[in-house]
Amino acid sequence: SPMFDGKVPHWHHYSCFWKRVQLLSHADLDGFSELRWEDQEKIKKHIESGGAAAGKGGGQEGGGKRENSLNGFAAEYAKSNRSTCKGCEQKIEKGQIRISKKMVLAEKPQLGMIDNWYHLACFSSRRTDLGFLPTFNASQIQGFELLKAEDKETLKKQLPSVKNEGPLCLMAKYLIGTTILASGNEFSCCPMLIWMASQNCVGKTRKKLKNT
Repeated sequence: SPMFDGKVPHWHHYSCFWKRVQLLSHADLDGFSELRWEDQEKIKKHIESGGAAAGKGGGQEGGGKRENSLNGFAAEYAKSNRSTCKGCEQKIEKGQIRISKKMVLAEKPQLGMIDNWYHLACFSSRRTDLGFLPTFNASQIQGFELLKAEDKETLKKQLPSVKNEGPLCLMAKYLIGTTILASGNEFSCCPMLIWMASQNCVGKTRKKLKNT
């Protein structure tokens, strides 16, 4: 056919699809607008929750009881020193905590979602780019319950969630916390976006103080 784009669809049951793919937006789905409204809402809520798989005593084998676990992320101790961090491209030593962002390889989509490993610090500094949203927290990562108590605390400090105080305030707090700032009103990353968000937060804070 002259209209054939060379891509062949691979169909999945609804529940099976999320085990292989993680989406950041419903806009990534062709034909989304043609679905029934209730099905659109179902997909939107699933994506907004980070592909969370709520379950009682379910999830990963031996993972314990975890609710709202994120399908696209995992934490574990490196089983050997053969894995390489996708952030700094250095080896991850055996026994070190490593965090996985599960992705589908464009050249081998038939393999489904595979682990891309990062040092904890490298993952934390790239959480925005890796789709680990400000509202997510470390305890939602698969494998979290299997870590030592002190390592759980380390993950919580490195990957905290941000309270929702409105989209701009949330964005300002998150971006300011994860980017290198210059002096004054100039920022090294997304200057106008961060500046506007910061001003919005300042305005809200001043208004609250006046009313107290």
